Parts: sequence; C-alpha cells; structure tokens
Amino acid sequence: MSAPQFDADGNQITEEGDGIKALRKQFKAQAAQISQLQEELKTAQTQANRGSVADVLAAHGLDPRVAKFYPTDKPSTADAVAEWIDENGDLFGKSDGTRQTSTTLSPVEIEGYEIIKKIGAAEAHTEMDFKSRLDACKDEAEVMALLAQFGQEHSF
Repeated sequence: MSAPQFDADGNQITEEGDGIKALRKQFKAQAAQISQLQEELKTAQTQANRGSVADVLAAHGLDPRVAKFYPTDKPSTADAVAEWIDENGDLFGKSDGTRQTSTTLSPVEIEGYEIIKKIGAAEAHTEMDFKSRLDACKDEAEVMALLAQFGQEHSF
C-alpha cells in the first residue's frame, strides 16, 4: 500500500482523478462567486452614481427623483450631469433663472410680499432667540433682567 497523496489544499487524493474533479468543482464554485460579486458591485456602483447624480440635480434646482432618467452609460461626474441638465433640463422643469409664474400681482406687490416674508423670518428668529435665552434663565432675577433687556432692544 502506497502513502496517501494530498493536493495543494491539503485534501487527500483517494483515487487517480479525484484531485482534478475537486479542482474543477472548486473552480466552478469560485466562478459563480465571482459572478455574484460582480453583480453586487454593479448594483452598488449604480446606486452610488444615482446618489451623486441626485445631489447634482438638487444643486441645480431639480427634483432628485429625476436621477432615474439619467443615462447609465454616462459618467456621474458633476460636469457630465450639468451638461446633461443643460441639454434636458427643460423637460424636467429647469428654467433659465427667470421667473415664469403666472400671476396677477404687479412687480411692486411681489416685492412687498418678499419683504413681508423676510420680516416674518426675522421675527421668528427674534422670538426663538428670546425663548432660548428664557429657557437658560435660572431664577426670577435673570428672567426680569432678560425682560428689561428685551424691552429696551425691541421697543414697540
């Protein structure tokens, strides 16, 4: 009886053709695994590209959901996406920067409305600032000092 023989992986070869059969089986398993990993990589790259395309679209004022219409064969660099937006942006509601709204308001009324929005935002900021300062007060004396200070800063 001869000494047992082993293949490169340390597996014992019991018959003449077993080593080759085991290698073929291992090769097929690895080929299937490589194919699966390539598919996963392709999916991950597609998702990553869609994310970067969506970011560029949002930066250009378009809905990020438009990314699903971006061609997969094009690179997802910011310049390539911007070029695609220039070519196709009007299909997705990208304007040239001019205001194209149908309104019956005059330009003066529109300007007044914008000013009112800015005043409202400023008032909200002041109110939140006061609330945060009030929350930080530890006793009645600090609250009274804050009220006095607020009354002097914002006289009505």
